[in-house]
Amino acid sequence: MSATAMRYLPNLEEHFLEELLVAWQAGQPRMGVPALLPEAERDSVARVQQACARRHIPVVGALFPARIPASAAMWQANPATPTTMRGQP
Repeated sequence: MSATAMRYLPNLEEHFLEELLVAWQAGQPRMGVPALLPEAERDSVARVQQACARRHIPVVGALFPARIPASAAMWQANPATPTTMRGQP
């Protein structure tokens, strides 16, 4: 997956999510969605699942304990391991 295929969504409003899925699916009809949500947004899981189900898009995902702000971490590609996240001092 390329970095341009990954997207941070600041909100998961149904119409915004639907528009995004339609655009993605037009370019990648056999796509799937990996969704990572902070535990604080647990209520959004059903919305993401339902939006993907309406378009017959497979979705997998996970909840994590807290949002990691962009200023506190950076993505680092390491050829020996999958992409990892590392905190900055």
